[in-house]
Amino acid sequence: MAFSDNDDIRLISSENISPFRYERIKNACYELSLGEEYFITNNTDSTVKIISPPGKQLEIKAGQFALLITEEKVTIPKDKLAFISIKAGVKFRGLINVSGFHVDPGFTGRLKFSVYNAGPRSIVLEKGEPYFPIWFCDLKSPLSNDESYNGSHQRQNSINGDDIMRIQGDLASPSDILDKIKVLSKETDNNIKQVDTELSNKIRDLERKVLNLDWLKRIIIVILITGVSGFLIKYLFNDKLSPSKEEKVLVDEKVIQSLINRKVDSIFAAKQKNIVVPKK
Repeated sequence: MAFSDNDDIRLISSENISPFRYERIKNACYELSLGEEYFITNNTDSTVKIISPPGKQLEIKAGQFALLITEEKVTIPKDKLAFISIKAGVKFRGLINVSGFHVDPGFTGRLKFSVYNAGPRSIVLEKGEPYFPIWFCDLKSPLSNDESYNGSHQRQNSINGDDIMRIQGDLASPSDILDKIKVLSKETDNNIKQVDTELSNKIRDLERKVLNLDWLKRIIIVILITGVSGFLIKYLFNDKLSPSKEEKVLVDEKVIQSLINRKVDSIFAAKQKNIVVPKK
């Protein structure tokens, strides 16, 4: 089994590759170019895209699969076996060919490439640029019509729905995982902030309730002191004082009552200003 040299490739290509360009014969291979159709995973509308002016380019982001198709139509003679690949310059950027690496004798049509961007950055390809080398290998004898290729890809000319279904779906690519981690991290931070806010509000509510109980306790004590003081004054001096002194006691009682009332009023005023009155 021998591979064709430049002269053989020139003859084979001129008869079996359309459109044929002489300058595409390099290093015992023919360099096929990128056609206008492509499909990239994570495409929400699940449709085949067209590389159209003005850019005439497509972008394959890190972690994405893509379906590409050649601009040229290729016919593999029945006495040849072809091998296909992607040029090293594109491979070094992370583009990997995950489809077949050979073309059967008797095949006719455009070649499709299923590729994956395993690199850290997007890869931009340009329509019409030569990315796909093809080599031809001689068979000892030609295959018969029954032996040569006649499968479902025979005479394929475009990317169809079956091709899309084979690679479509969510991918657990490194870039997708990183994006999901960032989203989850942001959601977690927001949840923590919300819980912290709710907890702070509950603590403030509890502090207000404790403060209210403290104020209530102070008011009750003042009221009890007022009642007890009045009772003691009347009990101790009711029968022992002259009318003039009794009046004096009543006056003193009113003064005490007034002072206590002022004290209660000051407590309420301080409470309204949110000032804590120190305990005596």
